[in-house]
Amino acid sequence: MEDDALISEHLSDIVEAQGFNVPAICSNEEDALYAIEDMPPDYAFLDIRLLGDDLGINIGRVLKKKNIPFMYLTSFSDKKTVQEAVDTEPIGYILKPFETDEIVTALEKFRQIQPDEVVIKSGVDRLKIKLNDILYIKSDNVYLEIYSTDSKYLIRSKMTNFLEECQVSYLVQVHRSYTVNIQRITKVKSSSVFINSEEIPVSKNFVSQTESLL
Repeated sequence: MEDDALISEHLSDIVEAQGFNVPAICSNEEDALYAIEDMPPDYAFLDIRLLGDDLGINIGRVLKKKNIPFMYLTSFSDKKTVQEAVDTEPIGYILKPFETDEIVTALEKFRQIQPDEVVIKSGVDRLKIKLNDILYIKSDNVYLEIYSTDSKYLIRSKMTNFLEECQVSYLVQVHRSYTVNIQRITKVKSSSVFINSEEIPVSKNFVSQTESLL
């Protein structure tokens, strides 16, 4: 979300070279807000000053409410602007002109942040669910049944792909067809674990890994 096309392209090249996807580049508030709602990013870079009178700080307020980590990329340093930016609680600031290694360091900082939500596509709906609310996940061919504290979701995905997207340590695969939230386990047996009244098998290949985490 940057107001200078050349800077945006350079920043995008650095981000993609580090293995990240760039779903959108926006130069004004309207486009940025639409992009956030249409496909919420995992992380974001914001310029404090966008086109015209638009402010990246306004986008920062929205990202803060949605718990999406972001950094400001800016040349502004006046006291009022800095205080408004601080109030949106970014995880950092990078002053322009920036160096490639500054962006790489920022991306590593993003990588270290464990997400607490994931966006899933269930039928025609796109839903955001809290990862810690997931109790367990059952694989059924090319579909996953996600059981949470308040609902059940069916999505088209492979288990490995879903876990790579989530990247949280407490979702652990214990069987070819099952992943559990180890924080939600209520009872352990030699070849299974319980989450409340639900007994979930633990295969031999995953026993040692599971025991080390409990």
